[in-house]
Amino acid sequence: MKNKLETAARHASTLAGYRPKIAADVAGQTVYECGFKKGTQWQRENMWISVEEELPKEGEKVWVKDGLFDLCPLVFSHGKFWIGSIQKCYSDRVTHWMPIPELKKGE
Repeated sequence: MKNKLETAARHASTLAGYRPKIAADVAGQTVYECGFKKGTQWQRENMWISVEEELPKEGEKVWVKDGLFDLCPLVFSHGKFWIGSIQKCYSDRVTHWMPIPELKKGE
């Protein structure tokens, strides 16, 4: 993951016009890449949605946090979180949720 983030930060700074072979651009590029990485980290930490603020759509499969586990895939149905095929309700401890991102083919 770290290597992908480093590559993405370098690519973004290049798209922003920084050229690593020109000495005057090195400091600006470093600051840009640092900001890119900090922004990415902030986004990853703030992707969780409090169940007090919003609930998933009916039938949506989501990742949940419950104070014990950070990632547990559940289905939201009839106002509660359920463990897939065994139909066990899991709502009592869920504090936060986020949509399960779709992966691009080959990932």
